Amino acid sequence: MMVRTLAFLLLILLISFVPTPLFAARLWSSGCELQGDAPGSATTGMEFDVTTSGAGSTAQISATTLRTGLSSCRNAATGSGWTVFSQQFLGTAAGGPYYFRFYMYIESSPSTNVSIALWINSSDSRNFLRLNSDRTLDMMDADDTTVLDSYATPLSTGTWYRVELKYDSALNGMEAKLDGTTILGPADCTGCGSVNELDFGLNDYADAPTGTIYFDDLAVNDSSGGSQTSWPGVGSIVHMQPDGVGDNSGCGAGDYSSVDEVTPDDGTTTCTLTTDGGGDILDVTAESPSSAGIDSYDTVSLVQVGMREATITGGGTGSQSKNVRVKSASGGTVSSGTATTHNDTTYRTNGDVAPRNYTLTSYTDPTTSIAWTPTGTNSLDNMQVGITSVDGNPDISVSTIWALVEYVDGSPPAALDKMRALLNGGRFKVQGNRFKLQSN
Repeated sequence: MMVRTLAFLLLILLISFVPTPLFAARLWSSGCELQGDAPGSATTGMEFDVTTSGAGSTAQISATTLRTGLSSCRNAATGSGWTVFSQQFLGTAAGGPYYFRFYMYIESSPSTNVSIALWINSSDSRNFLRLNSDRTLDMMDADDTTVLDSYATPLSTGTWYRVELKYDSALNGMEAKLDGTTILGPADCTGCGSVNELDFGLNDYADAPTGTIYFDDLAVNDSSGGSQTSWPGVGSIVHMQPDGVGDNSGCGAGDYSSVDEVTPDDGTTTCTLTTDGGGDILDVTAESPSSAGIDSYDTVSLVQVGMREATITGGGTGSQSKNVRVKSASGGTVSSGTATTHNDTTYRTNGDVAPRNYTLTSYTDPTTSIAWTPTGTNSLDNMQVGITSVDGNPDISVSTIWALVEYVDGSPPAALDKMRALLNGGRFKVQGNRFKLQSN
């Protein structure tokens, strides 16, 4: 009896320390990977709630200047307007704490001092980070006139910086980090109020700045749960696209190849889930981690499953309901997200109603209950992602599904590192179909 009791207590202890998607602290992630209308203006509602640009300026997607993945978010202001990406990360505004990470690359300096990241409640900014024309930084209060703290070292152009912001309506609740080091704050934020939205870009309606800045690998955390409960830290975000048939192919029309495009084509190619009582399942295999830029020795922080879908028919015919899912290998344990509904024919990303966050965040392999790995029997390499209908009335039209993966670069094994150094040094020559090490 004592042995059983100890085993039970040990099980409870282990469960309490294993993070699960139900207690996910990552609220929202983006690598600007859906691309939208690249290289032109980014599509409102494709990956962000709103993309706003004044006359002559553009909120764009760039496939040339980027940090990781396939693309980045480009804000190019021409002096006749502004350019902003906006995302609601909470349904109801609250006081925090919340943590926002983005990587920033300054191609050309702004012509005026301009806000580049704002915490928002509806249309009211609560606190923001300002990039000045000399590329120094200021932490500003909500009135847009009070400088709470300054960072006097100019940032360089042509360099990716990791910027992280903390917002908490409690005392000393505002802080900014640059590449992991606090540079602004902590500053008093008592009475700052609640927030539920982020704006980032070149946001100055009055002065109409010029300048070009890129953003990539964005993340928002809160303080709940057991993972990602504070500063997001270092991270690279990529999408792994479908590349084959998984364990289930329950499309009434279409198949895995209908949902594998990088930028969702909405109604052009779709998988249709039709069962009125629910139960239709589409599982797809994903491209290899190496194809997405992930090495076998990298550390996986999390996996999120995203979708773009609508109903086949609208006009008051009711709401369909669906859920995304992930497993680490064929036949493995399935982890599911939170079901969402949709009642019209307008395609949306991650849900019909804001906040359109990822509904499934997996910090651990659902089969092994340990951290995801790039390769192995249960791993990203054998992962399947999918969608299941909870109520397929009206029919569910799935345009695209994908796995968002955040990872941290690891160090290559010593032998591989040495091999690369030798190759880079030109010490190999080819003899037939073999490499031969040349003597010094």
